[in-house]
Amino acid sequence: MRCTVRACKQDLDDNPIGHESKNLILNTFLYDVEFLDGKLTLLTANAIVQAMYAQCDINRNEYILLECSVDVQKDPTAISCDEMKHFIMAGRTYTILP
Repeated sequence: MRCTVRACKQDLDDNPIGHESKNLILNTFLYDVEFLDGKLTLLTANAIVQAMYAQCDINRNEYILLECSVDVQKDPTAISCDEMKHFIMAGRTYTILP
């Protein structure tokens, strides 16, 4: 889902909420994030990055999910699911078309 990072969340003394670490995975800074529907939430940088990576494949192609399909038909030259090749890398499943 698309969103906008608005600001790093700060405490009453204007200090960032969370802790910095040389190991980026351990950073716990919180960010104000606004979704397209106007809802605001707090997310860590790691959660934001994981969401970004989850929407892209290894070639940096972005996946965009559709709300619905209208008037869909199968072309006679379309391959079946059985003809596709699947492989798993780093916990993600990829599909290679013949």
